[in-house]
Amino acid sequence: MQICSGEYWEVGLPDDWCCETEDGCVVIHHPDGVGQLEISASEQPEAVTIDDLRYFARDQIEHGVSPADVSCGAFSGIELIYEHDDLFWHEWFLCHENILFLASYTCPLGAEEKEEAMLDVIFATLKPR
Repeated sequence: MQICSGEYWEVGLPDDWCCETEDGCVVIHHPDGVGQLEISASEQPEAVTIDDLRYFARDQIEHGVSPADVSCGAFSGIELIYEHDDLFWHEWFLCHENILFLASYTCPLGAEEKEEAMLDVIFATLKPR
């Protein structure tokens, strides 16, 4: 297993997965996979709350996507799962103390189950740096 990290977080990745930085975010994918995971994070001046996370997810929530509580490693927050423009979307709005962690996984509709188990493994290893 390899370590993939941003400035405020890290996860464990299977050795055959890729971790790259693009336009200020980290992109994780399998070279022969169907989707990609994009992650950004920031340090906030105060502890991040569930209300803060809902604020960041407000566009999707206002369009009828129901948030679900989730824990991912040392982080917790909400996740949103929905379809849009022929894509499957799984978004995480997470926090650990004053770290705000945002992640989006997208893939073609119908292919979402191919990498779902590995995403669970990756997110189970999420911890602050």
